Amino acid sequence: MPSPGPRIFISFQSIEGAREAVALRQRLQAHGIDHVALSPATRNDARVADLTQDHIRNADLIVVLGTKLYGKRTAELFSMHDELSFIIKEQKRVLLIHMCHNFKYISTQNLLTRSQHHSGIWFPQYQYATLRACASMTALSSSTTSVSAFSSSSSVSTLTLWKPEPPEAVICSILHLVSGASSRVHDVAVHVSRTRSGEQSPAPSTPHRHSQAATHGHECEVGSATASSQLTRYSESMGYWNPGATLTPTTARATARASTRRRLPKYSDSSSRSSCDDISSKERGTGGGDTGVCDGRGGVKNTVDEAGVNGGDGDDSTGSQGEGLRAAQQCLRSILCDPPAVYAKRAEALTTALTGIVACMIESPSTIVNALAADVHATNTIIDAAHMHAGDYEAQRLVCCIIERVVRRHTSQSRQRAHTRTTKAPTVAVGDVSNNNSSITNSVSDNNDNSNNTNSEDAAGSDPGNGWVEVRQVLLRKVPALMLMVMWHHQGDECIQTCGCGVLNMLVRDADGDRDDDNDDSSCDGSIVLNHMVAKGGYAAIITAMHTHSSVPAIQRAGCKVLAKLMRRCASTVSSVVDLGGVEVMTEALQQHKDNASIARAACHCISTLLKRILGCIRGKSTSTTSDSSSGGAVGAGKTAAAARTTAIVCDWSGDVASAAIATALHHQRSRSVHVASLSVFTTLVPIMQQQQQQRQDWQCVRTTAAKLATEAIHRFRDDAPILNLARTLLASLK
Repeated sequence: MPSPGPRIFISFQSIEGAREAVALRQRLQAHGIDHVALSPATRNDARVADLTQDHIRNADLIVVLGTKLYGKRTAELFSMHDELSFIIKEQKRVLLIHMCHNFKYISTQNLLTRSQHHSGIWFPQYQYATLRACASMTALSSSTTSVSAFSSSSSVSTLTLWKPEPPEAVICSILHLVSGASSRVHDVAVHVSRTRSGEQSPAPSTPHRHSQAATHGHECEVGSATASSQLTRYSESMGYWNPGATLTPTTARATARASTRRRLPKYSDSSSRSSCDDISSKERGTGGGDTGVCDGRGGVKNTVDEAGVNGGDGDDSTGSQGEGLRAAQQCLRSILCDPPAVYAKRAEALTTALTGIVACMIESPSTIVNALAADVHATNTIIDAAHMHAGDYEAQRLVCCIIERVVRRHTSQSRQRAHTRTTKAPTVAVGDVSNNNSSITNSVSDNNDNSNNTNSEDAAGSDPGNGWVEVRQVLLRKVPALMLMVMWHHQGDECIQTCGCGVLNMLVRDADGDRDDDNDDSSCDGSIVLNHMVAKGGYAAIITAMHTHSSVPAIQRAGCKVLAKLMRRCASTVSSVVDLGGVEVMTEALQQHKDNASIARAACHCISTLLKRILGCIRGKSTSTTSDSSSGGAVGAGKTAAAARTTAIVCDWSGDVASAAIATALHHQRSRSVHVASLSVFTTLVPIMQQQQQQRQDWQCVRTTAAKLATEAIHRFRDDAPILNLARTLLASLK
């Protein structure tokens, strides 16, 4: 009987390392290792916990993806901390993959320091080598040769920011360890503690350090010219032994659970949060190199570097954070100090600068995103540079990532501000940004002076500042056209299509999010976004993305929401959506993602919106809430041949729509929202089919399916008045 082969268990944190774990499993399976188990997605199920423990017991090697939040202790039945503790308890061979600079939780550092393990390095998200180079280089405008040298010397591709690819050194280390060959293991770090006899165990003479798990044969096999030769250098562990911090396991857990631990001050939001106003001048790193940034007019200002803060509780790496912030300043300065036209001939320089910005956004998201969200000059420059390099997919991916983060921040801030005004709360919402928030191209010291003259009541009830308002207008006017242009140029790129649909969905949703706000012209904002999408063929780009990437849930969800908004606000788009295959992609989304409740609701809502428009055309009246600016009025019944053609196409797909809608509702038997969305589809589809029942063979199928769904809804939701009204109305229309 042949051997079952080696068994590997990959332990990872679901939020940070899910994509990397799947990519690593695929690479291992390509090398002939079939038995690769992953950490569970659900941790509150006792059966899943027992199965995970069995995988760990039977594994020949445990691969730990050491991300920032790894080992988090939660209230779940089998938390990430419990999984790590069980791995240490079983004393399995462990390969720790460094994926961040240090762990957030002291308990994780403590557990890994007390265990024997091998180690490797893999920075898939923010590429520390590129970040260090961006931080150390000067402004790109000073020397073109330095840009070319940096671009050519950088061996890290920006594609890994989107599609994680395990380094060859990591794969070779895993294959070497599962082969059973001997290799050096990091010894257990001896903690300074009192023994029962009263003696003190000796402290190690040097800090505990990690190196790549490899023997001499492995190093010779890989060769010195590959990336593994760069990773063989010694690097400090995220759980390294610190002779000055003599923590026992008990005191480490107590420190990790303490509620009075100091928070490290942030770079840009320290001036707007009262908890960080008492930072002494000694804690602020005022020295250290050129920290100037461009002021938006070609000049350079010297700013105070607040990132290098001394002290803390060991949860955050202040040195790496300060380095990331300085890198972001340098990368933005490289774009802002040069005229945008220069980048028409320097695509590599633009990609390098954008890579550094994305790297810093992932390393310190709130700091960099807040600064960009208030800097209209930086936003305009990035958008203009993206238009000049429409065919460069690497640059477009990075631009989409940056724009998505900025739009998401504006959407969140707009919702918080609307909620604050509605409830008239006297305090600023958590994460909100007041009008004293600094931008990357403004001096931090000026904002610190202004923060002393700002009270909390004005910050809660007023606009977030001129910078935020200007950037919002830029996003509404320029980003829709940019996203559509990028989506048309790169239709086969899943990442770009996902970002494009998501950004358009947030812009359309944000346009109507503050409709009740008297001080905000939301209707004008909605017209700006929708007019851009209609003029540039936005519905065509979204339908193409949904059809090309039918298996991507994010594209299907965002696409259905945007199409529903377009058809509800602009009646002339209905016939174009149907002609381009809109009904087909909506039905396909229901069929392929019926187990996803959010996609089911969005698709059913989009279909019902389309059917309401068509039903209004058939009955000779418009159901539009606003007039169509492009045609000057509502679309009447029978005015054009397009209305009849649209109705015929919908009737051809009526059988598939009915089958997909009831299958989705039966799959989510206890979901009230899914049943409401499915019933809404049938309440509009049945009257349309009744107009064509003499010519359509699908009428009987639709009628039987509608009756079944209405009866099942009445039986299951007998105490829900809205569902009962919809179901009874549907049954009455079938008689």
